[in-house]
Formats: sequence, structure tokens, C-alpha cells
Amino acid sequence: MLPRSVAVYGKGREPGEAPLSLPESHRPKPERFVARVASSSTSTTPMDASDADASDDASDGCVQMKHVGAWGKTPNLYWLAPHDDQLRRHPRFVALPPVDRVLIGGERTYRFVRQGTELWDALHDGRLTTALLKAALGFCEEGTCAAVGMNARNASHGPAVGAYHRLRTERVEFPSSAPPETETAVNEEVVRAYNEEVAAAGPAAPLEDETSTDDASASGGGGGRGRGRGKRKGGRGGKPRNGGSGGGRDAGGARAAATPWSLQRAARSRRAATRGEGGVRMAWGSAQEAGTVASLMLHFPSAVAEEVGLCVVDRSDVPSAWNVGPLPPMGASPDGMLTLPIGNDAIGNDASGDVPTERLVLEVKNSSPFARHRTRPGKYVVIDREPYDAPPAYHVPQLLLEMLATGATAGLLAMQSATRGVRVFRVERDDEYLAAMLRRVLYTGSHTTPHVSRFYVEYVSKATPPPPRFFEGTSEHTWLVRRTRAIARNATLWMDVPHHRLPGEAYDEHPFVSVAEGAGGG
Repeated sequence: MLPRSVAVYGKGREPGEAPLSLPESHRPKPERFVARVASSSTSTTPMDASDADASDDASDGCVQMKHVGAWGKTPNLYWLAPHDDQLRRHPRFVALPPVDRVLIGGERTYRFVRQGTELWDALHDGRLTTALLKAALGFCEEGTCAAVGMNARNASHGPAVGAYHRLRTERVEFPSSAPPETETAVNEEVVRAYNEEVAAAGPAAPLEDETSTDDASASGGGGGRGRGRGKRKGGRGGKPRNGGSGGGRDAGGARAAATPWSLQRAARSRRAATRGEGGVRMAWGSAQEAGTVASLMLHFPSAVAEEVGLCVVDRSDVPSAWNVGPLPPMGASPDGMLTLPIGNDAIGNDASGDVPTERLVLEVKNSSPFARHRTRPGKYVVIDREPYDAPPAYHVPQLLLEMLATGATAGLLAMQSATRGVRVFRVERDDEYLAAMLRRVLYTGSHTTPHVSRFYVEYVSKATPPPPRFFEGTSEHTWLVRRTRAIARNATLWMDVPHHRLPGEAYDEHPFVSVAEGAGGG
């Protein structure tokens, strides 16, 4: 097994143990960066052909930025995004094994269940998770939606009704014949053995010619704008008529499937494109998660990233001083956990000696670089989206609940812009906010604190669907909304991180899916 600079689950190296020295093939290299953070003065509107050509000639532009203005029929959701299995092969990523290898028993074992599996989804039944939290807090209702940073046109009572029905669903439970500590020890050993296995296997989709791929990445991939290409059959050579590098109908051309999952990914991209720009935007977020996690992990030479499943909130971990009433079973599934040395050692060379570390929640939000083309019906265009100056307030409850579920004291909100890199905000744990979000305090008047406990006691437990705008008009709800906005406004802009690339792994360099790829696979 390849050594790790920080042991699994945040435990440091033994005193006197030599610092990690990674094999050359797994050391992050500046030339493997896929993007650099661009200037904030760059326009957010699609460039015309002349602007795109100028950008392509810029030596310091990121790969994705060089494609701004390119257009095509089917946006590639996995453009320059690694597969989960590629990320799992990296020696500084602690991967979860397949579900059939995990001992499933008490609630503490749920964190070993991979996200996206059928079992992981079933474990959400009857449990308040971050997917339902905004609705249970009344943040999706008309009048509150816009106040926490969501589009007012998307205000709806539907999410609250959906949360009510999901919480009314019977929970999936498993018999447990061993103490929680024993179950945890067994699963940690399974995780250790699995990571030894995948680390020894090498890249999941190895490059055939790493040098040529590096060159393609540096120049934008996808064949550029006619440079180095032969004349098209029946036409002139030079710049393609579709106005973008690697974009439009020629994006990817007749390239063969480069990875075992290329056809499946192409089919998913086609399905998302049929749902319009909103469908592409929603699908892009989850499709790009592994790439954003990889970028943060590779940016810090001593970092270790962990894959986690459903982390359940232990009721005994909620302080009695919070004055919390009855609560539904709760849990959260962060996009990962990131263990870093505290202070400057996180960014410098591999830490030596006994360096204190911190284990942070990692939540990823990815912004799609695709929009409907204004003058070409049925086509999409690559655009440049500027990074956020502050995180949207509606992400705050999710991040705070993830801290409660994992025991973390802080969290990182990594907001990826395909053309700008990853902007990372740090949010500290706020127990006053968590207590207010959860507790149910009775008053002499007709109102109770409009938060999770009330939603559970007054609606779910009584089998009574919540009415529209069910928390409106209470001072407690107003306080929670204002505090949510304040936490977002005061989040620390931690750093801007360029896209990094997993060494030795093949990536899809093309922003649009080719016709040949889209026609196959399911």
C-alpha cells in the first residue's frame, strides 16, 4: 500500500515516523493543471469568433476558457471530469469499498455506504437529510426563497410537501448483533484493505501517451481551431465554421471511446440536453463532483480526502443546553472530508514531524458553463461564468448540518466555475445557529419556533401536511433567515484553486459529445 501523509479518519502519523514521499507518478505537477483562475474582469457573455481566437492564442488561459464561444448540440457533462473510480485510485484518497463488502448494522455503519447506491438512497427514507432541510425550514416557500438567495421564480410549496412525505416513509433498519465500536473497527479494516487493493492497481483509465495528452491539455484539446488539422473533405482547411475550439458539430469528431464509461456518459449527457438548459445545469453539478474534490486534494501536497456515505446525527451529541424538542432521525452526506495540516503547512511542501491537522467537511457546488445558443435553435454554447463573491445563503443549513453529523468544527464550500477554477469558502461551525435550527421552544402565544422540531412534531408526527408558507410571520423564522444570510456574508474567501488533473488518468477533453458517442451505450 502506498503511504499516506495523514492516516485514515484524521489520525496523524506516529511520532518520529518519516514524512510521506509519493511516487513520481502521483505527485501533483504544475504542468498538469487543467485551468488557472482567470481575472474577474473577464466578460460573462459568450465571445464571438474573433475573441475566441484571441483567447486561444493566450498562453496563460485555462483549457476551458479557450472554448468559450464554442457551440454544439449535446453538452458534455463530463468535460475534463474524472470518473469516481479514477479518483478512488489515487493514494491520497480514502475510498469506500463496494456495498457488498461493508458490514451493515447500526446507524454508524451507514457512513461506509457509497453515495449514489440503491442502499444509500433507501437509508434516506424516514430521515431528515440535507436534501430535505431547506424545505423543512420553509426556505423554499414564496416570500422566503429569494431572501436566502434562490431564484424567486422557483419558489414553491412542493418541496415542503415532498419532505413531509419522505419523512413519513418507513425507515430501513438493519439488525445489529455487535457493539457500534466493533462494527466500526470491522468496516475500517475493510476500507483499509480495499484502498491497498485499488492503490496497487494503478490508473483506472491509463493514458496511452501521457506526453501527447499533456500537450493537448495545454493547448485546449479537441484539435484547436484548425491548427494541425488536415483539410476537411470537400472544403477548405483552417478554422471550423462552427465558431469554437473543439465545439459545435465537430466536437470530438469520430474519436473512439477513450474510457470504459465513455458511452454511458455520452448517453447521460444526451438525456440531460433534452431537458433543456436547466436539465444540463442540474446534471452538471453531480457529474463534476469528483473533479472538484480531486482539484482540492491535489492542490495541498499533504491533504487526504475521504469518501463518506450517510453520516447520521447521534441524538446524544446534541447538547441538552440547546433545549431541543423531539427530532426526526437526521443525517447528512458531504461530498467528502478533507484532512489538512493546520496553518501554512497545508499549502507548502509535505509536512514533516508532528503537525496538527484538522478534518473539514467538503461540500461541492459546480456551475455549468453551457447556455442555450441565442441564434442557433437546438444548440448550446460554452460561456464564462464569474465566481461568486460570497456563497449563496441557502447552502448554509446544509453545510452546518454536515458539520453536526460528522463532528467537524468547520467546512469548506468549494464552488467550481468551469472556466475559472474552484473558489473555496470556509465556514466555521455555529452552534447557536444549529440550536435555533433544530429546537422547538413553546411560547405563551400561538407560535412556536418555526424550525425542524416543529415541522416534525406538528406536521409529520400528526400526519398533517404543512400548509403553504407555514412558518411565515414568526419572529423566530425571521431571525433564522437573517442569521443564515449573515453566515454566508461573513464566510471566509479561503482561496482560489486551479483545476488539477489526476496524474496518469485519461480525461475527455471535448466540451460537446460527438454523434458517434451519443448513439451508443445506455
